[in-house]
Amino acid sequence: MLDTSFSKALRSQYQESESYHQGLKSSIQDTYNISTALSNQFNKQGSFESGLTGEQHQAIEDIQRQSQQARSSLSSNSSTAREDRTSTDSTDVAGFGF
Repeated sequence: MLDTSFSKALRSQYQESESYHQGLKSSIQDTYNISTALSNQFNKQGSFESGLTGEQHQAIEDIQRQSQQARSSLSSNSSTAREDRTSTDSTDVAGFGF
């Protein structure tokens, strides 16, 4: 009985974590897409026509770069977490007799 309760709680926590992860991943992707579109648009127009200062344009490019790094980091962490999860699942199955 305790094993089943623990297993359900563990699955629930995992699903909640996955939901959070997907939301974070989506937000980072949206940030990257928007900053890329802005940067591309301003590059086409030129700095005078866009009305942006050099600092503002640099800030958009920084956001684009940082969101790209976050995407890469998240993908890297996601792969590691899945490997850990698979390893943990095997241990749980063996340890609790599921």
